[in-house]
Amino acid sequence: MGLVGGDYEWLRDEARGGRHLDARTFFSVATVNTPPMALKLVSIGSQYAGVDTDVDDNFLEGSKPYRLTLPANIPAKNFWSICVYDTQTRSELQTSQPYPSRNHARGELKYNSDGSVDILFGPEPPATRQNNWIQTVPGKGWFTILRVYGPLEPWYDHTWRPGDIQPISDYRSSGRLGTDRAGKDLVPDPALLLHEAIILRQDLAGAWPLPR
Repeated sequence: MGLVGGDYEWLRDEARGGRHLDARTFFSVATVNTPPMALKLVSIGSQYAGVDTDVDDNFLEGSKPYRLTLPANIPAKNFWSICVYDTQTRSELQTSQPYPSRNHARGELKYNSDGSVDILFGPEPPATRQNNWIQTVPGKGWFTILRVYGPLEPWYDHTWRPGDIQPISDYRSSGRLGTDRAGKDLVPDPALLLHEAIILRQDLAGAWPLPR
C-alpha cells in the first residue's frame, strides 16, 4: 500500500487536480512507515485492503447481516486475518467477542467445498459456522480490513481478489448462510452512520475491491 499521489502531500496530477482527501484521511486510522507495506516485496511484510460499503455501495451497518467470500488460495505466505473497526473511534469494534476478527491461524474456520471461506458479519450469531462469524453492533457503522502477511504474487497482480461484502437474509434460524437480498431492502439509516464512515474509499491505495 503506497502513498496515493506518490508522496505525503496526496496531490492529484501534480496539484492540478487537487488532493486525494479520502486517502489522506486514512491516517486518522493508522500511520505507517514500514517499507514492506508500501513496496512490492513478494512474501515479505504485509498488505492491507479496506472497505466500508457493501456491494451496492451502502455503508455497512451494525444491525444487518452480511457475507464476505474469500476465494480459495488466499495469497499469504504466513497468515491472513480480517478485522472489524468502529467508524467513530477507528479502533477495533467493542463487542462480546474477545477480538472482532477471524484468521486462519486461530479457530477452526469452516471452508466451502471449493476451498473458499465465507466470513459472516452481524449482531447475532448464525445457526451454523459460528467460527466464521464476526459480531457487529446495532446502531454503529463499521469497516473492515483484510490483512495479508507475506503477500504472494497473486495479491499484486490481482489474479486473486476478495469478494464484495453481500447483504444477506437473516441466518439465525435457517441454519444456512442466507441468500442475497435486493439492496433497496437494506439501505442503512443515514442517522446511524456518521461521516467517519468515509475514511476508507475506493481511491485509497489498497482499497477494496482491488483494481481490475
